[in-house]
Amino acid sequence: MFASCGLWALTLATTSITSFAEEAPRATPTVGTTVGTGEPAPAATPATTTKAPEATPAPEAPVASPAVPAAGDTAPATQPIQERTDPPANYDTGQNHEVTAPEPLPDLTNVPTLVPMPKEPPDVQEVEIPAKPVAIISGDSTWDDSIVNLAEAFKKLDAALAKAGKKSAGRPVAVFTKSTEDGFSYDALIPLAEAPAADATALADNIRYGTSPIGKAIRFIHKDPYELISMTYEGIALYMENKNLVGKDELIEEYVTDITDQADKKTIVNIYIQLENTPQPAQKPAEQTN
Repeated sequence: MFASCGLWALTLATTSITSFAEEAPRATPTVGTTVGTGEPAPAATPATTTKAPEATPAPEAPVASPAVPAAGDTAPATQPIQERTDPPANYDTGQNHEVTAPEPLPDLTNVPTLVPMPKEPPDVQEVEIPAKPVAIISGDSTWDDSIVNLAEAFKKLDAALAKAGKKSAGRPVAVFTKSTEDGFSYDALIPLAEAPAADATALADNIRYGTSPIGKAIRFIHKDPYELISMTYEGIALYMENKNLVGKDELIEEYVTDITDQADKKTIVNIYIQLENTPQPAQKPAEQTN
């Protein structure tokens, strides 16, 4: 949600060869009278039939010599065409590629998530989120600063709960209430061990008590670095489309593991997509403290 095969060419220059044929000499015509005497020409002596000499074959035309490059130019070396029977050295045939199975998830049955996780949780699961008391702080962030700002929000919640003597009873949750190209608005939640009194004052000026999202939802598990979570959301969109499901605009992320590094490969995040027509609890407005 947040953020070689080598190519080569061989050029072969070809030169056309032109053959030239020699013309045979033309025969001289025979004259019928003696020139200048007026006398009849003597009887012609029968021509002696002689065998014409065999024609000498035309010499082969010489092969044109390659052009000599001008001074200062370097003539490219002509490379012969070679038939390849083996793949290039950097071509991966896959024969020596070892496929490793993804690491299994650790036992998360004791992790206090919104919905308890089985020992071997499926990647996609329909769940019912129960209502839980939470402490809430709202804020805005850019996408680039999402981790920093959410971590800071959770720190403020922890400090306020500790000051009020309240105990947390669950993993941090972020509800994304609005998003744009530049950033998003969020509610950061921490579940509480017990609900506060009805007349309890707000924990701080910008921190209030409330209830977690409730109702039917689809839970997806992201098990990769947080910087790749957008790929999980793409898969979620395809799943919802194939199942003809319509989810609410608000997205819920539950951080099963602490996220301090977006490249951490052991990151686990539960993503809840609430289905349409799921009721939402009324949130208690923040109260000013003296």
